[in-house]
This record gives sequence, structure tokens and C-alpha cells, in this order.
Amino acid sequence: MNRLSELDPDVGGAVRIIAFFDPLVRAGVGFATLVRATAGLAGCPVALLADGAESEVRDGGAPGKRSGEAPVVLSGARVGTVWLERPGGPLPLDEVLLERLALAAAAVWERGGAPVSMTDPALVELVIAEETGEPARARALSLLGLAPGTPLRAFAVGLPADGTGGGGLPAEALATLARRLGGRAAHLGDVGVVLARGGTLAEVATGAPRAEPPTGGPLARSLEAGSFTGVPAGGPPARSPEAGPLTEVPAGVLLGAGPVMSAARADESWRRARVALRFAGPGRPFVDHAELGALAVLADVPRDILAANPDVAAVAALPDSDRETLAAFCARGSLRAAATELHLHHTSVAKRLRNVEARLGLRLERPDDLLRAHLAVVAHGLLS
Repeated sequence: MNRLSELDPDVGGAVRIIAFFDPLVRAGVGFATLVRATAGLAGCPVALLADGAESEVRDGGAPGKRSGEAPVVLSGARVGTVWLERPGGPLPLDEVLLERLALAAAAVWERGGAPVSMTDPALVELVIAEETGEPARARALSLLGLAPGTPLRAFAVGLPADGTGGGGLPAEALATLARRLGGRAAHLGDVGVVLARGGTLAEVATGAPRAEPPTGGPLARSLEAGSFTGVPAGGPPARSPEAGPLTEVPAGVLLGAGPVMSAARADESWRRARVALRFAGPGRPFVDHAELGALAVLADVPRDILAANPDVAAVAALPDSDRETLAAFCARGSLRAAATELHLHHTSVAKRLRNVEARLGLRLERPDDLLRAHLAVVAHGLLS
């Protein structure tokens, strides 16, 4: 296509500008390609800046004087600005060009590609904070390329309490998870948060199967398909023997998943993800809040009350090997399944469990005693 300066400033020229942007949008180009292509058409520097971002996406050298600009609007809210830097002043078709560039940028934004990487963490924190008001949350979501009604799922990312994480969640581990989940990430102290798109709200509400492939990376797809076993490479299946992407979660990282909710309720999904993370551990690195059921109630019990319970105190006093064996037996429900998980002979597991019974004063073949032991193990994990 000819440069803008070579087009007639009439309806035909405007139509050719529209025809220029439509293929770019259909091709799913990113902001850099969109800006570079527009600069070629305009014959002058072009730039795009997200509101609140520290640097713009531009093509054409050092920043100069703006000769014209237009707002980028998403979900009724302004999220950024596009502009031209034409040295000789605006041309008759610049206004049409800027309008179509802004619309194309909004289309890219809506696909989740907002150019706000330098401010993503702050926006993510704003979205999940309980004290954030509705207008502020909606604006932060818009800057992240999300509408308030977008189905969203929060993930809490942490490290085991046994010190194997080496002192703090590595930024690269969090970034890797965010990419594989197809989401945005931020650090909140020693805990990471990832916000990722989920299924449609109608599917979530009715339990209907997905009509199209889930969004996000391979980890997001496996989580939504229910095939993720939540075990590091080389470990035993935590939920089922089906094959899953066992190497997706970095070794030593724990993951808690909140429910899929509208983006406007991301703070609630995040709160439940934090609860799920408390139940995760080296033997169960991935926990979905939806699968906790009544066990989630334990997270609301004050720590001092949990610690003072005789069963919990007795579990805490067990040798690590016995406590690990008891946890495996309670989780798997059989001696041989626990032995498989622990890579031990079932007679060794039976010997350890007899020692556990003597120390706890329980008989694990009794349903009530087994329930007491399981609750004590879970409560002890919440105290870790």
C-alpha cells in the first residue's frame, strides 16, 4: 500500500486505510508489529502508550512532538493513547489513521496483550486486593486487557516450609508458571499470584463441558481438563494414574488454585487460592480449592487452637518418617498405595503405622480413628 501522503484525502483514501488495518487485526499481530506497520504507512514516527506504563511502544526513533493523537478505549474505559509525530504537521487523513490505529490497538488489548509489562505486578495487586473499589478494579482489569466479566482464576504460588525453596520464591519460577498458565503474575512477599483466564461463566455455573479448547498455555489446558496430577517429575500420582504434564510445575514449587470467577471477583478467587496453598506440601504440590470440600473449614480455625489440640500435638511429635507415612496412608486409603508412594515395601509401612498407632493411641482400622488421624495430619500441615 502507498504511504499516507500519496493517498487522496477522500472517501477512497479512508477506505484504503481501513483495509490496511483489518488484515493486521485478523492476523493477530502484537503491538510492536502494529505500530511498525502503521509507521510505514504514515511515513512518520508512531507510538502507543498504556495509561500508567513507564515507556511507550514506538517506531521511528527518539520521541518528538505529537502532531495528532487518539485514545484507546476498552470496555468503555480509556486504557491508553496512540499518536503520530509528523514533523510537517498533520495530513488530512491522519485523523482517520489514528482512529483505525486506536481501534486495532483495542482489539489487540482485548486478546490479553496489553503493553503494560512494567506495571503488570502493581495492576495484579490492585485487582486482587479486597479493599480495591469496583471502579479501580475495573480500570486495572482494563489495563491488563480484561473486562470485569472475563472468567478468571487466581493461583497462589509458594514454596515448602521445609526450606527446600532456598529462601523465597524465584522470580523466574513465577514467570514460567505465568507463561504456562497464560496469565499475569506478581510477587506478594514470599507468595506469588498468577491471574489466568478460565472457562466461560456459564460453563462454571452449570458444569457443562467446554465447547472449545481452553485458553492459556499447556499447564492451563491440563488443569482445566483435569489431567494435572500435581506431582513433580519422578513422583507418584497424587490424584489419578492418568498421564499428565508432570514436569510443568517447577520442582519444589507449591500451587493453590482458586475457583473460576468473573474478573470483578478476582479478590475472592485469590482468597480461596491462598487457602488452597496452605494445604499444599511436598507430597501434594498442587491443591484445587474446589477439591478441599469440608477440609477448607480447618483454614478458619485459629492457629493456637489447632496447635493445642491433643491429636495435632501428637502428630507434631512424631518422627518425620512416621508422620510422612501416616500422611500417605490417610491420603491413599490403603497400605500398599501408601507404600507405592513412599517407595517402600508394604511391611515397612505397616511397621511404621504400628508405631504411629502406639504414639497416638488410635487404631487406624477404625473409621473414626482414621478420620481423627487424617484431620490431625491436615491441621499440622496448616501450622507448618
